Amino acid sequence: MPHLSIRKYETTVRRLFPLVAAALLAASLAACGGGGDDATSLPTVSGNMGEKPAVTAPDQDPSKTLVSDVITKGAGAKIAKGDLVVVDYLGQLWRGNKTFDTSYGKAPVSFRLGKDPIITGWVDGLVGKNVGSRILLVVPPDKAFGTKGLPDAGIKPDDTLVFVIDVLGSYTSTSSVHGAAASGGGGALPEVTGAADKKPTIKVPTSVNPPAKTTARTVIEGDGATVAKGDLVVVKYAGLSWSTGKQFDSSWDRDEPVSFTLDESQVIKGWVEGLTGVKTGSRVLLVIPPDSGYGKAGRPEAGIKKNETLVFAVDVLGAF
Repeated sequence: MPHLSIRKYETTVRRLFPLVAAALLAASLAACGGGGDDATSLPTVSGNMGEKPAVTAPDQDPSKTLVSDVITKGAGAKIAKGDLVVVDYLGQLWRGNKTFDTSYGKAPVSFRLGKDPIITGWVDGLVGKNVGSRILLVVPPDKAFGTKGLPDAGIKPDDTLVFVIDVLGSYTSTSSVHGAAASGGGGALPEVTGAADKKPTIKVPTSVNPPAKTTARTVIEGDGATVAKGDLVVVKYAGLSWSTGKQFDSSWDRDEPVSFTLDESQVIKGWVEGLTGVKTGSRVLLVIPPDSGYGKAGRPEAGIKKNETLVFAVDVLGAF
């Protein structure tokens, strides 16, 4: 059941960049390549990591093979296929140095490398690079939009694309929180137990009524950045119904972290209320009453009854 517990609507919670991910590559596109032509100069890139770069391609034909060049090497983990990756990026045409898309000045984007519909050049060019790196990609047509191009973005057939990508984070099925044990709940609230690197166990009390307002308790307190409304947040979570104690959704069971923008346009109000101000690296207990969850309608397709109070254990892995 894909993320029904935290979505407010049936729209994707991942903010994949609209142009690069706008079309799936044709199955016939080649999966080979890497490394540039010896006689081809690389575009020049200026600007600091984390800032919008200025990129100028040389006045010559581009490489016919994928170029993946590390401008600034980060000290983080190496990216692998299947990772949930968070980046800032700028994309422009080799032809005329025209920018067609960027996340700088907006918000970072996230995607599952090799699983979500992004161009092959990104997959091949990012695998093996370190988190914290700034990377220059020169992507030939056969690893971009090929002979069709992407007219809505101004990408013509057989255009070579140039990207500068700042890798902000990368998360796997084994990513976990890190911090000191705090409250485990209990008493009039559900109790959350379990190791930081394992799926938590949640026990809902049967002899008390649930709280009338959204209630958050930090089970493990991390020491990372503080989550703010509007951030792109990466989490693992499990959700139960208070009335039955039964689980209706769990990213742990899908063996993957998920990402979303912490905003009521993407997630239920209780998540915004409960996660704002939490430090990354924390595990949090959330108890969310119906008016901050799915209200009078519930979500029958997800096993959430009308006027149901929701209980979550949320591991906050990152915020950007």
